[in-house]
Amino acid sequence: MTATPPEQKDSSTHAKEPPSSTPQYHKLIAKDITFDVHARYTDAEFIGTGAYGSVCSVYDNEDGKRVAIKKIFDIQDMDDVDAMRTLREIRILRHLNGHDQVVTLESVFPPPDMPSAKDINEVYLVCGFMPSDLGRTMRSGHLKSALVPKIMYGIMRGIQYIHAAGIMHRDMKPRNILCDDEGNIRIADFGLAIGRTETNPKLINYVVTRWYRAPELLLECKGYDGGVDVWAIGCILGEMLARKPLFRGGNAKEQLKLILSVLGKPNPEDVEFIDKAAYKKLLLNMRDQPVRPWAELLSKADTISLDLLTRMLTFNPRKRITVDQTLAHDLFEPFRKEVPLQPQTTTPVPFVTGGADHNAESVQEVFQMLVDEVNVKVKSTRSSEGASFGENLAPDMARLCL
Repeated sequence: MTATPPEQKDSSTHAKEPPSSTPQYHKLIAKDITFDVHARYTDAEFIGTGAYGSVCSVYDNEDGKRVAIKKIFDIQDMDDVDAMRTLREIRILRHLNGHDQVVTLESVFPPPDMPSAKDINEVYLVCGFMPSDLGRTMRSGHLKSALVPKIMYGIMRGIQYIHAAGIMHRDMKPRNILCDDEGNIRIADFGLAIGRTETNPKLINYVVTRWYRAPELLLECKGYDGGVDVWAIGCILGEMLARKPLFRGGNAKEQLKLILSVLGKPNPEDVEFIDKAAYKKLLLNMRDQPVRPWAELLSKADTISLDLLTRMLTFNPRKRITVDQTLAHDLFEPFRKEVPLQPQTTTPVPFVTGGADHNAESVQEVFQMLVDEVNVKVKSTRSSEGASFGENLAPDMARLCL
């Protein structure tokens, strides 16, 4: 989808204005939702909405391109968990800015009529625009089989970069893979992302949409790592090959049952990672169930793709293929020549959240951290707004007053 400016007759209202520390606002309406945004943005088109946010695409008259604006609303109604997720998403996107396979965060700003910091109830995130997402592309029947390896390579390059920053995404699914019709992708939605941890006992298991949830999450393991993202991406690969979700469980128990109906009964070695003795006993005492080869279930798929699928959807996370091993797989040989892999030198994201899912901070403390984050201004040569492309948070950053 090519960004096109509004009609010529409106050009007088779209003249590029010099940067200002006090940008002018106006209201845009997209499917009955009001967006109070800077006047540089026009021509709103509705994209979607969720529990605490709505997204539209707009034309940026200063940069001459379409961008996406996410309006996060009802912040005052959020509990500490939802407020922390909003805070994490802003921080993580700022930290990861600069990679071709991760959605870019170009600006963050509050509404114009907020009386004080403690009254913050909505915030706007301006991100790079992609015309569709992988879920919508598959549902529409427009996914080309020839693009599957390219899409997978892009996803794995993106998740390698994310993991190198010490982050688990924890919600990899087709809807969170933005894409275009040429197979270019960007990973989005970091609301459930968290810093990796080896010792923190507070990691929750109710993450990742159920159909893409790894066995270690379904079995309530106390500790897990980036392997949960590898499993979810394996499910995405299988969905692209099958043109439908592989495991469509209605609850966690049914989800696990569907997985085992394909992977078969695990052996004693492959249940050692499970924390709860009752779950180990249950699996070892289940009736014998043979492995169902992916070649039989996905008879039209090529053998190289099925080999990777088998390695990614391995029940035991200790035996599951890693991100680096996945990128070295034969499926991606043509793309490694075009886009050679480079060492990942991403600086670990500097969280104050300590990598835990639940923190001691009160709702008010989380709100204050969120207000501080919205007020951050990183030095930029692009405009007076938001974080500059590719820069990380720094201790000496300037702060804007509301």
